[in-house]
Amino acid sequence: MSKIFLVITFFLLFIEVKGQSDYEVESEQRYDAGALYGYMNGGSELYREYDFISLTVQSIKYDDGELKFEVYEMKDSDMAFGIYSVNTYRCQGNELADLHHVCSNPYQIQVAIGSYYLSLINTTGSAEAQSISNEIVQAFIDNNQPLSNREVPDWYNDLGADDLLLMNGRLGFENRASTCSYFYEMLGVKQCYVAKWKKHKATLLVVKLVDSANVDEKMFLPVEEKYQWLYKQKGDYSFYLQTPLNSFIAKDLLDKF
Repeated sequence: MSKIFLVITFFLLFIEVKGQSDYEVESEQRYDAGALYGYMNGGSELYREYDFISLTVQSIKYDDGELKFEVYEMKDSDMAFGIYSVNTYRCQGNELADLHHVCSNPYQIQVAIGSYYLSLINTTGSAEAQSISNEIVQAFIDNNQPLSNREVPDWYNDLGADDLLLMNGRLGFENRASTCSYFYEMLGVKQCYVAKWKKHKATLLVVKLVDSANVDEKMFLPVEEKYQWLYKQKGDYSFYLQTPLNSFIAKDLLDKF
């Protein structure tokens, strides 16, 4: 019986006593790096790129609905955030406001906390299912302390929950930042942040100099027909900003750094 199973089981007993919905963990499976392919086929390579360690999957029954709770353990908090970031999109508001990295819609909650990436999927999208999902995620966090929020850049608050990505290799670029794959191929960049300001159609890459194989990076800026690339270096970091040609906001965005 795994630690996660015990955490959820004790939580379920607790909320039954409180008179809330009846829950039951119907099944649990665990996967290590060698077995992950059997769970998600080709998708496992992306998780390996982010230094995947293990996965625990639980099927949880409540009233007339079902939940699937996935707990991915990664090497560290950076890799947990990274795999979270390439899996999130169309994020909406959530009651788990104390978390830095949480993305939800009516059918799913995704969280990066400590070295864990959590995904909880329900089948109905109902208010009850969303409330139960929030409770289970919060219970996992409370019962697996210490788990800390990962530090975020000062400018993170300007972005939506699914607008900051952490790349850690080729597959990440191809899946969520294909327009920036040039930097992986030409500069040898493996790890970098990719920030997206959708309303300005702007994309920013933040690269730590030691993570790039080339020193004189500015000379490698791509030339595109409809977009421009601006460059700035500050301390140990290089900033590459892609905006539409003649964008009035380009300089203001780059001046944030």
